[in-house]
Amino acid sequence: MLWMPQEYREHGLLWWRSQLLHAVWRPRRHVREYVEGQKKKLSWPDEESVCAIHVRRGDKGGGGRAGRLVVDMPVYIEEMTDMSTRFSVCVACHTSSFDNAGQISNVYIAGDDAETVATMVAAAKDRGLRAMFDSDEARTCTDNSAMMLLSHKVNITRYALDAITNTELLASADLFIGTFGSHLSRLAYELAFARRGGFAHPPVTLDVLWFVNP
Repeated sequence: MLWMPQEYREHGLLWWRSQLLHAVWRPRRHVREYVEGQKKKLSWPDEESVCAIHVRRGDKGGGGRAGRLVVDMPVYIEEMTDMSTRFSVCVACHTSSFDNAGQISNVYIAGDDAETVATMVAAAKDRGLRAMFDSDEARTCTDNSAMMLLSHKVNITRYALDAITNTELLASADLFIGTFGSHLSRLAYELAFARRGGFAHPPVTLDVLWFVNP
C-alpha cells in the first residue's frame, strides 16, 4: 500500500496517487509538441465528445504474464457499442447522461498489438463511428510488434513518444474503456483524475477495479 501523509488521507488513495503522478508527469516541450502534432494528424475534435479505448494485448495476449486476464475482443466491441449508443456528453461542463439517440461519434483507439487494434478500428467503422488511430505509430506497427516480441529491436525513442501520446490522448477523452490490470490504462485514468476529476462518466474497466492493486 502506498504511504499517504495523515493530512491528505481524507481525500483517498486515488486522489493521492493522481496528485503524485501529476507532479512528476511533466513532458518536455518537444514531447508536448509531438503529442499536439499527433492530435492534429488524427483531427482530434476539441468541441465533440470522444470515447477512448485502450486494448491491452502484447505479451499479455501471448501468455507472457501468468494469471493475467485477457479480455476477448467481442467484450471491447460490446462496450464500445454500448457507450456510443447510450450516452451523450456535455463537453463544456464535463458531464454525461443517458441518451438513446447516441451522440458519441468519435472513438480513439490505443493498443500495443496491430491485429487487435485493427479489429477495433474495423468494428468502430462498421458502427458508423469515426475511429481515430495512427497506423504508423510505433506501438502498434506490425513490424514493431513482431520485433518487440522476437528481438526487442525497435526505435525505443519513437516507441516511448507514442506511448506517452497514447496516455495523453486516453486521458483527454470524455469516456474511457480499458483494463485496470494494465498500468497504461491506470496511468491515463490517474492523469484524467488529477486534471479534471476523471472522465465525464466513470471509466469502464473490463478486468479489475482500480483499487485491486493501487
